[in-house]
Amino acid sequence: MLNWKRMLTNGLLRLIARRRFKNSYNAERIRNLVAKFEKPFVAPADIGHRHETIAGLECEWFEPEGLSDDVPLILYYPGGGFFLPAMNGQRQMIVDLCRSNGCRALLAQYRLAPEHKLPTGQIDGFNAYRHVIEELKQNPKQVFILGDSAGGNVALSTLLQARDARLPQPAGAMLLSPGTDLSLTCDSTIENMGKDPMFHMSTVIWMLKMALPTTQASNDPLVSPSLGDFTGIAPLLFEVGSTEILRDHSTLAADNAQKQGVDVEITVSPHSPHVYPIMKFLPEAVAARARIKTFIDRLRQDQVSTPR
Repeated sequence: MLNWKRMLTNGLLRLIARRRFKNSYNAERIRNLVAKFEKPFVAPADIGHRHETIAGLECEWFEPEGLSDDVPLILYYPGGGFFLPAMNGQRQMIVDLCRSNGCRALLAQYRLAPEHKLPTGQIDGFNAYRHVIEELKQNPKQVFILGDSAGGNVALSTLLQARDARLPQPAGAMLLSPGTDLSLTCDSTIENMGKDPMFHMSTVIWMLKMALPTTQASNDPLVSPSLGDFTGIAPLLFEVGSTEILRDHSTLAADNAQKQGVDVEITVSPHSPHVYPIMKFLPEAVAARARIKTFIDRLRQDQVSTPR
């Protein structure tokens, strides 16, 4: 069946986002451009929304009314090319996920490039997770990590850092179009160069040059977690579009994780745009959110049925 919503979205992204970013390779200019379209976020009446500094980071709580204190927590790292802060579309996705999954969420805004070069963001992500389980005393088996795009990189890196630090793993992690290989050695880098409706290849290269210092190896698993050792990390769910430049950042990570015994689910959605689960008007987003709910429900049930 012809998916006109997806086709229209891809066309608009190609005309607006792809071309506009290609001609605006300056972090502050792009931030200002995005800010023109962003209004102050107003949470729905049934969602408590507050700001808090956690582990030195600007964070936001999303707490639906009527939930008990022991409900699961989604720890969310927002994407934005390592240089854009969280946007309202991402906040609305978190609100929707809190409602549909009966949980709270904490948006952790890691520090951004170019002011704070990588691996600052990855280290911030780990520190936020450690604070949640050590200082806030959140049961790690009630924590679900979520990250999209650059935030997916931070999320996956956080799992590897937590394992290396001998911290308990969360219940699971959901990665939406994550950028997990900053060495850009994946096949989709070339294969989808002209197909990706969101990113021109020069945009991806600019973002990497802007965020990654010359002293940091691009194939270091700290910043390219898909190249790391996945032994002992939490179950993973990947959502990625088939025509994304970043497609194989998910397929490579998923393949490596599966080979090392990790519970992995991956969906490569045909022709879907970058981080399509945010775009709730798309049928692909509805399906992705249903898969996320099923993933969370399954792992929560595993916790109930597994003897302590």
